Amino acid sequence: MTVLPEKEEDQQGCRLVWAFECEPVQGWSKDGLLGYLDGAVKGIAARIEAAADSAGGDVAA
Repeated sequence: MTVLPEKEEDQQGCRLVWAFECEPVQGWSKDGLLGYLDGAVKGIAARIEAAADSAGGDVAA
């Protein structure tokens, strides 16, 4: 994960950029692995948004 500043000058805050690399996983298709990781990342994003909301921060999806 990389934390980047907002590009818009009138925006405060940052953006989180997600990327990964991995070797093939025995018994998993590429689509199956991507689906699993997609669900995991969406769960992480939801927890980050909830934490920001409880701290009084603005979160834009």
